[in-house]
Amino acid sequence: MKRLNEVAQDISEWREAKGFVTTKENMLEKLMLVVTEVAEAAEDVRHEQWHHFGEEIADTMIRLLDITATLESRGPTLALVE
Repeated sequence: MKRLNEVAQDISEWREAKGFVTTKENMLEKLMLVVTEVAEAAEDVRHEQWHHFGEEIADTMIRLLDITATLESRGPTLALVE
């Protein structure tokens, strides 16, 4: 069983390996990418494209967990996932 902060760290390491950066300096950009993913999920619901909806929700979670990993040193350990 991994803690969410461990999953967040895995995502952060994967992102870094791909050459992308998440910092406090580009946090507004990263937050707008979260908004974009949620908007895409909303469009999927609106058009009843359920096969694509889950992907957008997963993308949203990945982006949020990446942000969390960036801020991890300032906050508590996140909850457990199984």
